[in-house]
Amino acid sequence: MVVYIVGGIVMKNKKGFTLVELLAVIVILGIIAVIAIPQIMDSLNKARNKISEIEKNRLIDGAEEMIMEVISCDMTATDFNYLFNKSISNCSEMQDLVIEKEISTTVTKLKDKGYFEDPSNKCNGEVRITTNSNYKVAVKTNRVVCIN
Repeated sequence: MVVYIVGGIVMKNKKGFTLVELLAVIVILGIIAVIAIPQIMDSLNKARNKISEIEKNRLIDGAEEMIMEVISCDMTATDFNYLFNKSISNCSEMQDLVIEKEISTTVTKLKDKGYFEDPSNKCNGEVRITTNSNYKVAVKTNRVVCIN
C-alpha cells in the first residue's frame, strides 16, 4: 500500500469509487433523466403529430380532387358506386348525392382509386365530405387514424 501525505492529510492510493461517489453520480443522472425524458417525449410526439397532419392534408387534397371529378362528370358511375356504396347510373345522380349533402367513404377506398398515397399503409378510417352549392368542399378526417 502506498501512502501519500498531502498538507498534513494522509491519503491512501485508491483503486475505485466509494459507494457515496457512485450514489452521487446516480442521483445526478436521475435528475438529468427526469428533466430530459419528458422533453424528448414531447418532441417525439410533436414529430409524430406533424407527420399525421401531413398525411391528413394529403388525404383532404385527394378527397377534394375526387369530389371535383364528380362535379365535372369525370368520374365513372362504377368508381362512384365503389367509393360511396351507392347504386347510381349517371353523372346527374352522382352530383345530386354530393352537392349540399354529407357523404362518406373510407381511406382504403381512396387509396384503391389513387386519391391518396399511403405506401406504408398507416392510415385507416372514415372520411366525411360535404360540398356546398358553390362547390366548396369540406373534408372531415376526425375518424381517420394514421399510426406512426
